Amino acid sequence: MAARKKKSKVSKKAAKKAKKTKPPRKKSPVEVAKAPVKTAISASTETQYTKSREFTQTEKRKRLKSVKHQLGDLLTSADQASTPYMVRRPTGITELDIHLGGGFAAGGASVLGGPYNSGKSWLLWRMFAMQQQIYGDAFVGAIANIEHALPYDQAVDAGCKIAIPDDVLNQWAEWREQRGMPKFTGEEVAQLKHQVGTIEFINGVTGEDILENVLALNKENIFSIIGIDSISALTPAADVDKTLTEEQKRGSHATMMKKFLMHYGAQVRGGRNYTSLMCTQQAVANQSPYGFDWDLKGGEYVKHIALVTLMMWSGDKIYRGSEKNVVGKYMKYKTRKGKAGTHDNLSGEFPYYYHLGSVDVHGELMASAMRRGLLMNTGNRLQFLSATDRQPIDGLWQPNEQALREVLSMDFDFELAIRREIMASENVKCLYR
Repeated sequence: MAARKKKSKVSKKAAKKAKKTKPPRKKSPVEVAKAPVKTAISASTETQYTKSREFTQTEKRKRLKSVKHQLGDLLTSADQASTPYMVRRPTGITELDIHLGGGFAAGGASVLGGPYNSGKSWLLWRMFAMQQQIYGDAFVGAIANIEHALPYDQAVDAGCKIAIPDDVLNQWAEWREQRGMPKFTGEEVAQLKHQVGTIEFINGVTGEDILENVLALNKENIFSIIGIDSISALTPAADVDKTLTEEQKRGSHATMMKKFLMHYGAQVRGGRNYTSLMCTQQAVANQSPYGFDWDLKGGEYVKHIALVTLMMWSGDKIYRGSEKNVVGKYMKYKTRKGKAGTHDNLSGEFPYYYHLGSVDVHGELMASAMRRGLLMNTGNRLQFLSATDRQPIDGLWQPNEQALREVLSMDFDFELAIRREIMASENVKCLYR
């Protein structure tokens, strides 16, 4: 019995030992890198590559200081740069200004494009009129009227307060006399001779002459708006008294604009120039089935440097009573390009009335406020509400629409307060002065 127990004990130990013993693993045909090799590669990479191509913070600052000393004003640190884009140049047409981020941005170039009779020049004068109201006698503007003599009647219809020359005023007086209308009163003459602020006309023989004068004025940084009406009509010196092919004309125009925009970009790039350069540009029907219905003519380089390109064209007619009584038309627009607080492909329209030669600006303003719940008829008054908490704003009310229109026509601060509330309701962040 004792011998059997011993044998059984040995068998159990052997079985246990055999259980712990694992079968040998087959050798892999692919060599596997061991941990020490991996560590060596990592250390080699850090030493040989990473550390040798990066400078320390001290070395970087030392080199940057040297470069700034060499470049001088050509290099500006981020905290020393600026941007003027929060300041806007509004048109006074509320819904359009909302789409423009409060208006066209200050400190850059923008384009008003469209076919003939689309309202480009008129809208430019609307901007002059708004700047006159915003800045008063401190307003300074300039315009290069390339295509023809200055249309004083268009400027006046747009709301611009510009001094009418005596010979133009005499022509208007003669026409009134022929039509059996009463003569201008002394008060009317005084109003037509009254100008708000300063408006300068930019002259020149060639396109280069005019653009050099524009650069000289823009450099001074005292103008709210400098207008060029239009870019398409500028004639390069190479095209004066010469017969060029259409291709040669396009080439000389492109060369002229390229040189101008190179110098213009240098003037505004630092973000401290607040002058808005507004360029009108002729558009032709787009023959391609893709993209916009209209394509800008000439001035290819302007398309690239422009902050905003607004396309305009005539829409449906406005009738009163019957279709024979046409009183106006809708002016359509679309942002073909939008930067600096504006976006692409925003479209809309506004009514233009022939008897006014303009838009019912204050009527559009009240309608915009009503649509957003900022103007409420309480029964005994028209009360404006805050865009923040929808509570009545002290002082911003009138007993009826007629009284409200009268106040809007006489008190621009009242009007500006309403415009600011409308912009705030659309989360448009902008400044007007």
